[in-house]
Amino acid sequence: MKTLSFIFLYTFFWLFAFDCQGQEISDSIYVARNSTDSIVIKEKKGSIFKGRPGKSMLMSLVIPGSGQIYNKSYLRVPFVWGAVGGMGYLMIYNTKRYNCLKDGYIASIDGTAIDYPAYCSDLQLITDPTRLKLLRDQANANKQLSII
Repeated sequence: MKTLSFIFLYTFFWLFAFDCQGQEISDSIYVARNSTDSIVIKEKKGSIFKGRPGKSMLMSLVIPGSGQIYNKSYLRVPFVWGAVGGMGYLMIYNTKRYNCLKDGYIASIDGTAIDYPAYCSDLQLITDPTRLKLLRDQANANKQLSII
């Protein structure tokens, strides 16, 4: 699970890392020479985006993806929502898994039987406290990594 989280974060970083670009000054003038060596003065056209990048950032901090809607980049919104939802799912799954393993470890130390929930039914066959402790520690590391 640790490798899967690393691959997901690595892919997510590279997916959006090259999308960050600076804005150009819309009224700048530059000089270009044509084939007859006469000087031609050209004026750069303005940017398509007329909004404010700071407002877009603040909107995204409040509601993920709303900055992309403000920038009129509608196709990126499902990716943002999918990434946030996927990370939320991983956090909930890892927390539930850790709680199951913690309860199973305590029950194995006490020598009592435990009735696992349906999502932890694969732990019914593990009764060795040292194995449960190792699995619990690994689940705790995965939980903390998914929270970060």
